[in-house]
Amino acid sequence: HVGFRCVRITARSITAIGVHVCSCRSGQELKEVIVEDAPCLERLLRFVPDREVHVSVISAPKLHTLGCLTNMFGVTNLKLDTAAISGLNRVNFTTAVRSVKDLALSAFSLCLDEVINFMGCFPCLERLYIKSGISGGANLWRRKHKNLTKWLDIRLRYIVLANYRGTRSQVSFATFFILNARMLESMRFAVKDGIDIDGGWIEDQHRRLMVEKKASRGAKFDFCENKCRSNSTHVENVRDLSITDPFECTC
Repeated sequence: HVGFRCVRITARSITAIGVHVCSCRSGQELKEVIVEDAPCLERLLRFVPDREVHVSVISAPKLHTLGCLTNMFGVTNLKLDTAAISGLNRVNFTTAVRSVKDLALSAFSLCLDEVINFMGCFPCLERLYIKSGISGGANLWRRKHKNLTKWLDIRLRYIVLANYRGTRSQVSFATFFILNARMLESMRFAVKDGIDIDGGWIEDQHRRLMVEKKASRGAKFDFCENKCRSNSTHVENVRDLSITDPFECTC
């Protein structure tokens, strides 16, 4: 949007809102979106961001789908009731947001600590989509989060890890959920181009990921080629706001 620095929306009947801020060489760019009194709002989506924008949502008790939050294309700045999110590494809240069930993150580097912070903010999270540019740090957790795993109630049922290459960092990240998510039903690894996904490679990944020790007996693990060309959601216009799963790859 060009021409307005701030947009304020009173959205008593709106169920989905999409925010897209593109580059603009002339004119005033949108910097802030304020959504007030949104009792029916279920989805808040940000499309392929490349500019910073502050989004505030005041009173959206039915909000269950949120994304794509990012620190790659323009830092996400989001205020949701008492929760304040800046990028992916600063998540502060006084009261957890229990309505959010689906979350998509687009990260420069894969960081388990950041995701754990999001799970604290959104304790009822069931579906998690993560796309990262690089593997990031070691993501070691066995000692660091030894006490956390004893009481943390991980309700995730479905996880998608995009740009997977099987690096040590990615394996450590994934095993945290494989060994601790007792309600996990499916974990999908979208494998980066250039890796031959044959039987031997998959068998080696199963060994490294320790799937035989999975916390959820019914959990299934799927490895597929990452054909996705999108950086965040697959929503391109207003009509797409109502698609069943805005984060599922349709490329």
